[in-house]
Amino acid sequence: MVLLIFRLVFLIVGAGGGYYTVNTFLTDYLNGNTLLLVGRIAGIIIFTIIGFFIGDFTGKKIIKDVSAVDRKVRDIPGNNLIIGIIGLTTGIVLGLLVSLALRSIPFLGPFIPILVVIVFSYVGIMLSLQNKQMIMNIFKLR
Repeated sequence: MVLLIFRLVFLIVGAGGGYYTVNTFLTDYLNGNTLLLVGRIAGIIIFTIIGFFIGDFTGKKIIKDVSAVDRKVRDIPGNNLIIGIIGLTTGIVLGLLVSLALRSIPFLGPFIPILVVIVFSYVGIMLSLQNKQMIMNIFKLR
């Protein structure tokens, strides 16, 4: 079912891309109403087929990757998952607070906050998992 949805989305995007490509690049070369109509139909068909194959490949790859992540998450104990989410949330909040001060730096201002939030999120997860027992005592987790 998910694969079918991926195929349909890429079919629609491919058809729109084909129509857009013919209208943008080939309108000057395809003079006349009949020739332009045939060119649009051909562009839509060709790009729809390309979209189908890309959607099929992408859908299978994403389904495979999501299944692998699902299996790995099922192996993680619930306490570790909850504590990791607490650390992630804390890291994101602290990273956003620090990035507010750093965003006024010229030239690098838009990029530094993203890097800071990623680093703080990772550090938050790692610190929370290393200090798991202390966090479990604070929140009374078993």
